[in-house]
Amino acid sequence: MACGELSNPSKAANVLKQNQADFVGIARQALANPNTPNRVQRGEPLNKFDGKAIMTPQAYVKDFELEM
Repeated sequence: MACGELSNPSKAANVLKQNQADFVGIARQALANPNTPNRVQRGEPLNKFDGKAIMTPQAYVKDFELEM
């Protein structure tokens, strides 16, 4: 399995075609684009990984909870 710096679909495909790995891991790419395989297949652009936007917790506090 290969992982790291494989967010470019062409680069990931080349790793597989050249038998450098049987699988590729695209963790950050999958976080930015959960539908990566479909987007690549349709030729759609991929969103860049934005760690701050994706990994920052979102607090949803209701008004009545603030009153407690």
